[in-house]
Amino acid sequence: MSSPPLETSPRGRAWMWFAGIAAAILLPLGVAWPLGGLEDAGKNAVPTVAIGQKLTGNRYHFIPKKAAYTTADPNPSPFGDPREGRYVVLDLDVTNVGKNPAALTEMAIRLDIMIDGRPLDKIMSIKDQLIIRPGDNRGHLLNPGVPETVRLSWEVDAKTPDPARLTVAIHDEDYKPSWSLLGYASGASLWYRQEEPRWILDTPLERA
Repeated sequence: MSSPPLETSPRGRAWMWFAGIAAAILLPLGVAWPLGGLEDAGKNAVPTVAIGQKLTGNRYHFIPKKAAYTTADPNPSPFGDPREGRYVVLDLDVTNVGKNPAALTEMAIRLDIMIDGRPLDKIMSIKDQLIIRPGDNRGHLLNPGVPETVRLSWEVDAKTPDPARLTVAIHDEDYKPSWSLLGYASGASLWYRQEEPRWILDTPLERA
């Protein structure tokens, strides 16, 4: 006569359950460690940068200079009174290191903006995108090899609290062959925004 199956006590069943969960968690880590998976994950982290730090990209070199919240018009018109409002302003030194001129809007679209952790609609909220030159704030073209000071400003929703922190995901670009809609090489190359950001600027906002 065969022996009846042994029953596992509640404590034993609980121990086996926890052991199974631990094995499921630790096994992938044990495989990843010798293969370098954890090391690669650390290498792929996007670096956080600060105001004043030089950022060397493929198409542009950046130096973030100032990030501020202000209720004064950051670019008042020479005609009429300044606009009343609430604004976040980002000043950068930018050098186009490509071979061709670039519209300022091409550079600005590479930046994803968050204010106090909330994404900003950078198209609908934009106040100004301009190059600051002595006596002339109307420049909008970044010529190759010419350092420029750029001012970007956005209007802040009146229903939100005064902003305290700005986070900017800065995407680099790659110069690659372009393709037609039919899948054929067009014979030209274009600058394409990289999918993942190259740097994250995270900084408190000054009060200006």
